[in-house]
Amino acid sequence: MAAAATSPRRAAKGLIDAWQAGDRAAAANYARPQAVQALFKLPAEAEQAVGPCQQDGETFSCPYSTASGSFFFLRAQGSRTADYRVVELTTPTD
Repeated sequence: MAAAATSPRRAAKGLIDAWQAGDRAAAANYARPQAVQALFKLPAEAEQAVGPCQQDGETFSCPYSTASGSFFFLRAQGSRTADYRVVELTTPTD
């Protein structure tokens, strides 16, 4: 069982780690199905840079870039008492 995601960053990092390991079941512990599906459409690769998660309305936007130059945001929702989960993946053009 995965550890609780007590912050947006932990939810995003848990999802990224599962993606890099090719583990959809573990990814489901950190994200809604549509976010897992969107991320797993991308080829898994090492992260190049991870930005801090910033509150954006009701979600937190967590930016990621990969070694090949891909860039996307993992948007997380939740609270410290209800755990955070990634609810969607967006790109700068979305």
